[in-house]
Amino acid sequence: MQTREKVLLIGLISVVLFWWARPVLLQSFLDPLNERKADIERISNTLEQKQLQQNLVLAATKQITSYQEQSLPADPYDAQRNYTAWLTDQLEAAGWAKHEVTPGKITRFEDLGSSVQVRVEGVATAANLSEFLANFDHSGMLHRLERMSIDSRSIQPGELLDISFTAEAIALKSSKRKDLAEVASIEKLPEIWSDFGRRSPFSLLPPEVVLNPDIDIPARITVYPGDRLQKKISWSGFPPEAKLSVSLTGEKPAGLEYDESARELIWQTEAETPLKEHPLALTVSSNGSETSIRKEFVIDVRLPNAAPTVQQPPPQNVFAGGMWQYQLQASDPDQPKQSLTYRIEGSLPSGLQLDSRSGRLQWTPAEDQVGLEIRLSIVVSDNGSPSKEARTSFNISVKPDLEPTTQLVGCLQVDGEWTAWFREKSSQDRFQLQLGDRLDVSRFQAKISEINVDRIILENENGQQVLRVGKLLTERQPVQ
Repeated sequence: MQTREKVLLIGLISVVLFWWARPVLLQSFLDPLNERKADIERISNTLEQKQLQQNLVLAATKQITSYQEQSLPADPYDAQRNYTAWLTDQLEAAGWAKHEVTPGKITRFEDLGSSVQVRVEGVATAANLSEFLANFDHSGMLHRLERMSIDSRSIQPGELLDISFTAEAIALKSSKRKDLAEVASIEKLPEIWSDFGRRSPFSLLPPEVVLNPDIDIPARITVYPGDRLQKKISWSGFPPEAKLSVSLTGEKPAGLEYDESARELIWQTEAETPLKEHPLALTVSSNGSETSIRKEFVIDVRLPNAAPTVQQPPPQNVFAGGMWQYQLQASDPDQPKQSLTYRIEGSLPSGLQLDSRSGRLQWTPAEDQVGLEIRLSIVVSDNGSPSKEARTSFNISVKPDLEPTTQLVGCLQVDGEWTAWFREKSSQDRFQLQLGDRLDVSRFQAKISEINVDRIILENENGQQVLRVGKLLTERQPVQ
């Protein structure tokens, strides 16, 4: 083989080898480069996302800061008080003819703050309303009109409107505002509100006159024997030009008259006038039309209502931890007897209850009420017409309950007579009783009917009980 042919063969072999080895070479050199490029792209994307998140956080922080400056004071009660005062000032500045501003409900939102509501009812012209709404919108506070009602009284411009609305504002926990003194009112009314006030879009057609005839007379008129009845009667709802006729029907007692010129019922009763009810009816009719109204009522002849009587309770000792009950005693002399209602006048100690119908007092004083001395005032009222009252008052003392701390310490016989010795453990007070004496400790009362060397027998309305030496009074047991 010639040299030229050898060179060509070697070149061909080199080209073939390079062609077959090219993917391996490319993979060895290009793959790491591609991986680095992908890493750079991934890091760039992450950086862009972080920057976007940072921008969102900055925007949210700026918005929160703005909200904190626009919020009411953080404390909801301070916020509602300040907001109520601010609304009142704005209404007065806008020249409302009349207004009533009432605090409403407070709604709390966890970790955020509260919303406070204020109810406003008032009377103003459209121009007054426009000035108020302009200042409301200009204030920059986090508030809104939750609902509004406007009623027009007339189609004439400049007439008064009946306005009611509920304003709601936000009080953030992170609020920077201490009060609303820095909230400035608008100096010049914007054109939109000026135009609103001039045009006054509220109008009402003249109302249709609807006649609703009515007679003003009580359903029951009470008169006492020997007194003079003189009751004014009025009616309304008839046309001014109508000619009216009045008639009185029913069980009319002798001497009862209706004075048409004075529109009065007149009756001079006697001391002997029977006690009874007289059902009557008054009818007013418009002559020449079908308009008529009839009103039924009763004239009740009865004796004057007498005040109830209530017994004076004796001073009461009540004991901490135990239930105390007391039945008030009251009566009514009227016939038929009337129902009585009981109530306590003045403030009540904690836990004391009174049944207003039965007059039963009930109380279980707490240990921290020991030593309390109160003067309880009771008022008893009947259901007569007019109602009459009776009053009474009595003292109540709260004492400690010594029954669980009173101990029988011994029984001794001297010259044939037995003596029982007792000790009150909390105060170390000692006392002694003999056969037939009465043991009186807090709520417990009993007579000593027997004394032995190791026990005594106590007797009361619950039967006989045995108390042994060394035992507390609460450890007594029924005699078997």
